Amino acid sequence: VGQTGAVAMLNSSDCHVTWRELHPPWMPIVAQPVVANAITYVASTDQKLYALNRISGHVIWQYLTEYPLTTAPVAIGDRIYQRTTDQGLLCLDGLSGEVYWKTDAPGQPVLMHGNYLWLRDTDAVVFVDPATGLAMKSVALPASIKLVAPSVDAKVIYLVSNDGRVMKLGLK
Repeated sequence: VGQTGAVAMLNSSDCHVTWRELHPPWMPIVAQPVVANAITYVASTDQKLYALNRISGHVIWQYLTEYPLTTAPVAIGDRIYQRTTDQGLLCLDGLSGEVYWKTDAPGQPVLMHGNYLWLRDTDAVVFVDPATGLAMKSVALPASIKLVAPSVDAKVIYLVSNDGRVMKLGLK
């Protein structure tokens, strides 16, 4: 993705362009795209979240918000989570773009574990019901400590402090 709004797919074996999409309404893309289930999800500053077919590059669906999108979408299972300025955190069906729920719970999705979607907020971890989007509880975690999950369905998480200490926690 690029500052001009261009999106391209490169073949990883030979680095040739598989497809390239340039849509005039697209504006700069500042968030990292995410690929899941043969779909590339792109948040654009043109206020839209796009789902692109990974093989052809064609737009499968798009979701319009009132403000530019500057944070990356997060794919967990068949759902896409997108933080927006106007609607909070959205949970969308990855294939259809249908909105399951919207929540004003703070934070960005980090992982799904047990019965909770974990959101990392500035000074806490917020646990959200993945079916409804309701914040169920939160645990204080200073902003100076980063929460790192190796994947969105990890069985371990790492807490990393600014002074270089690392703590590995196993999840049950």
